This record gives sequence, structure tokens and C-alpha cells, in this order.
Amino acid sequence: MRIGERYCKAVVLFLGAALAGCSQGSEPAGRFISEDEVAKRLGAAAPHLPRPGEYESHVRIDGENVAAGEGGTTRACLTKEQLADPVAALITGGRADCAYRQFDFRGPDLSADMRCIADGVAQELQLTASYRADGFVIAMRAANGDGSHRTIDMTAQRLGDCG
Repeated sequence: MRIGERYCKAVVLFLGAALAGCSQGSEPAGRFISEDEVAKRLGAAAPHLPRPGEYESHVRIDGENVAAGEGGTTRACLTKEQLADPVAALITGGRADCAYRQFDFRGPDLSADMRCIADGVAQELQLTASYRADGFVIAMRAANGDGSHRTIDMTAQRLGDCG
């Protein structure tokens, strides 16, 4: 089954969120984390970032307005050039449409709470992830501005160098 473009964008966003997890604690109540702060934290995250290469991702999407068990398997190349600027390449996609409320990273585990705007609709997102140099696991819950909810579960494994 092929994943729709909207869900592929969501998966890339959540991969980026997982890679951004370098906080040693929660942010003060009501404070959002700026892109500059995220960029600084990413510098310290280098040992925890996935290595460049081809990844196979298995995604399962459930929720309102989603066919039961929608998702599938995709392959994508994560390049060294993308990792050189992970904020633009993996978190914002060059757009400033997400803000992080909570952003905790302990070892390979990440927990984040954020708000994003996609296609003019606000989404509240809760994310947990565990990652390593050769793969990652992400679980995300999204509450959309229209009141609908969905969950996205993703596992990815590095297959080797990009072909």
C-alpha cells in the first residue's frame, strides 16, 4: 500500500523531530523552543543522529478519516548533505511552521510536544522516539484543528549506502 503525500510529509517531519531531541529537560511552562535553540542542540546530538544511507521505513497510520491500518513500506536516502543542515532538511523542511513546547532527550530516547501548521490547519503533536545510528522507532499522536486524531507508528532500518 502506498502512503499518501500528506502522510509522507508527516513522517519526514516526525523523523526530524526525533533527530532534534537534545534537551536535558523540559522547557519552562508556556515557552516555545526557537529554531536557533534547536540548531544549537543538534550540534551536541551528532553522536545520536542516524548515519547517512538508505533506510527502509515501515509506517502504520490509524485514526479518524484514515483507512484502518493505512501505511506501508518506503525506502529513502538520508544524505550527508541533508545531515549537514538537519533543521532545514529534516525538521522544518525550510519552513518555520512548527514550535516545540517540550523537548526531552535521554540517551537514545526522545519525548516531544509540539504544534505545527500544515495546509493552514493547526496540529498538536506528541512524539516519542528511540533511535540509533542504524535505525529508529517513532510513535506519534496528532490532534488536528478539526478535532480528528491519528496515530503514526514508524520503524526504520538502515539498509546500507545510498544507491
